[in-house]
Amino acid sequence: TDVHRIVSVLLHSAAGELVGHVAALLFGLAEVAPLAKLAFLLHPVHVEAVANCANRPHVLAVLCALAVVLGWVELEESWARAHRLDRATFYGVLASIWAFGLLSCETAIFSLPALLLTAWTILDRREIRTGRSWPAATFAAVALAYLAGRHHFDTLTIPKGLIRPAENPYYDLDGFHRAVNYLHILVLHIFKANGFFFNGPVDMSHEYGFDCIPQIRYPYYDDRRMLYVVPVVLLLVAAALGAFFAAWRETSPRKSRRIVLLALTYLAFLATLFPVSGIIRVGTFVADRIVFPYSVATSI
Repeated sequence: TDVHRIVSVLLHSAAGELVGHVAALLFGLAEVAPLAKLAFLLHPVHVEAVANCANRPHVLAVLCALAVVLGWVELEESWARAHRLDRATFYGVLASIWAFGLLSCETAIFSLPALLLTAWTILDRREIRTGRSWPAATFAAVALAYLAGRHHFDTLTIPKGLIRPAENPYYDLDGFHRAVNYLHILVLHIFKANGFFFNGPVDMSHEYGFDCIPQIRYPYYDDRRMLYVVPVVLLLVAAALGAFFAAWRETSPRKSRRIVLLALTYLAFLATLFPVSGIIRVGTFVADRIVFPYSVATSI
């Protein structure tokens, strides 16, 4: 067990190193790398993914996605400097790494938009105009092939008999009532990914199941939890609109494009929380390990 934990810590450390490199490339400042690295490595929400060997796939998936981003950028920089590398072979290796990440953890597929937009943002900052469309198409094709394989072997659906109400007490909710309760869960994950914790059973547990989170029932305004759910949603919407408004007001097309790309990149990382959104019905309830990819953005 100790050996497995050491391996998980080493993989987590490698992921933290890559997070630092990505942060430096995104903002063009080498000084931000150590801060981003420390924020990622010491984030308390990572305890479940790193300490529990069964959750190592989540660490591997993030490590693979970050490796693909940095490898992609490095290849295009080398190509721009007239170092004629074998691009097809190199991208084949990167596609294999991405496929390994998908096979490691099924939720890794929700990291694809973040992977693509992070690479595009870095390439745009470094004013590299090549190598955007067909590499993106390659990685998307790998993801589609993965989904096709899962569909063929019927591993995308979970038999209802395996879903225990104690694991997901919201599973049978429908309509607006379902949306409100899952929105609360989503906001809890956003808070924890940003380092904010509340007192109570939710913060004391790394896996939110077994009815530890009571439902928010109508009338919703009577539930105090809505006092932080609604402001967070409004803040995210306002931040997105503010970023696009700032880009619209920016006179420099280059700066305007960078603002939009950074905003879209953050939203893409936010989309990695899709498994806890309740949009699709899953068999198990949500847990800290789902936050692992999104915490890359909050660390940066």
